[in-house]
Amino acid sequence: LQLTPYIEGMSDLTRPGLAVFPTDNDCSVDGAIQVPTAPGTGDEIMQAIEQTSPSGLTPLACALDAARLNGRLQDPHRENILVVVGDGEETCGGDPVAAMRAWQDLEEPVKVHFIAFAAPSEAREQLERMAQVAEQGFFYEADDISELVDRLNRVAASLDPCGYALEDRVEAVEVTLDGVVVDACTTADCVEGYVYDPEEAVVTLAPYTCREVAAQECPDIVFTER
Repeated sequence: LQLTPYIEGMSDLTRPGLAVFPTDNDCSVDGAIQVPTAPGTGDEIMQAIEQTSPSGLTPLACALDAARLNGRLQDPHRENILVVVGDGEETCGGDPVAAMRAWQDLEEPVKVHFIAFAAPSEAREQLERMAQVAEQGFFYEADDISELVDRLNRVAASLDPCGYALEDRVEAVEVTLDGVVVDACTTADCVEGYVYDPEEAVVTLAPYTCREVAAQECPDIVFTER
């Protein structure tokens, strides 16, 4: 249930999909992609998660290959992102680090994030090695569901869904939404607030603030030189 707000919020702004490891002792990933990427898939993703129990083997390399070949992650008009969440290391004889290298040959770049969820040290080390191979993305650890939600929110903070180009370049800006001052981000992976790039004169809203703006028909958002 703690994942529901995150999934629903992401579904409003992105085209999320879901692939899962097999829940039996089979290494096949033929049915891994349970929800193809598309707008408004939040409810479908949550239903698939609720119907899945953590069990079976972990064909991590084959799952990466399946996502690369069939995951619809080559859209030239939007950012392509893969989030790998695992609680164990490869158990089907594959080489997930080598499988990750194959992602570098794709025409459109894919940002890949890795989350070791309540994982033993061997699994954490393997996922971290995979993250080192990926050209973009981060490696996180999460010991429980609350930390998992936090790490997923940090992944969301890497998106760029709400950018506003200002007419003039200024050194600093103040942002207000419906008359209320919006706090500037103080960390690179913040989920609320905004970031201003004075070189490009672009204000980018963090995911939660972006969702708040997107939920309104006529948001009163104002940018003032400060």
